[in-house]
Amino acid sequence: MKKIIWLMISIVIITTACVEYETKSIRKESEVVIDGKIDDWEGKLEYFDEEGFAIGFQNDEEFLYICLSATDRKKVGRLLSTGITIMFDPEEGTKKAIGIRYPVRQGQNQRDLMDTMGMQEDRAPRAERMKLLLNDQNEFLLVNQEDFPLGSYPIDGSRGFKVKLGLENDYLAYELRIPLIPFMEFEHFVHPNDDGKLLISINSVEMEKPEQRKNPGGSGERFGGMEGGRSGGARGGRAGGMSRGKPGGMDRSSIEPISFEISLELAK
Repeated sequence: MKKIIWLMISIVIITTACVEYETKSIRKESEVVIDGKIDDWEGKLEYFDEEGFAIGFQNDEEFLYICLSATDRKKVGRLLSTGITIMFDPEEGTKKAIGIRYPVRQGQNQRDLMDTMGMQEDRAPRAERMKLLLNDQNEFLLVNQEDFPLGSYPIDGSRGFKVKLGLENDYLAYELRIPLIPFMEFEHFVHPNDDGKLLISINSVEMEKPEQRKNPGGSGERFGGMEGGRSGGARGGRAGGMSRGKPGGMDRSSIEPISFEISLELAK
């Protein structure tokens, strides 16, 4: 009986530790504009069916370019309302993992976004409201391998990292440019391992609980005037239905976390 139990535990550990997907980056042959649109990604996106995202990678010697896109309203709502952390881990020796969290949750504005995604109204007003709320998202949060904030920086590429999120008719495009070598005098960049590979994990930030919102002195961490929170690494159950409380709203507690990993081989 004990042997069976230990075998089951071993299976669980192996299952939760394994990489879910493997893919290769495409060599960047033309300019990639980080503008929150997928114009530069035609024929270069791979659809990850179980995750509800289409994702593409391009790189040269200096930068890794990433595009995530989604149309599922619950996935889009989760990403916008809590933000996601994309962690880049070389899984090698002294080279450290580093991550980007964006959007950065800013209290009521992001809760309004979740409600907006669930509203039964014309698409145009909903899209315009989302764009207005996203206008405040001018910085990303850089985190270390423990998911601890290292600092907040502009998304405009002045530090090498560039991020842009676009929304058009419920279609989300999330683009990033990630430095692979030191950029000017900025100390942070992503280290691939000696084989040119990276383990990339994509996790939504844990949703704020009602008791945390009522108690400003609770466990919610704030950094640089922005709300913290840790990325949710564990999988949740399947997403539920619409909110039972607010008519036309979306039940935040029913939205499935975003959590998956990709082993990426850079193009040479």
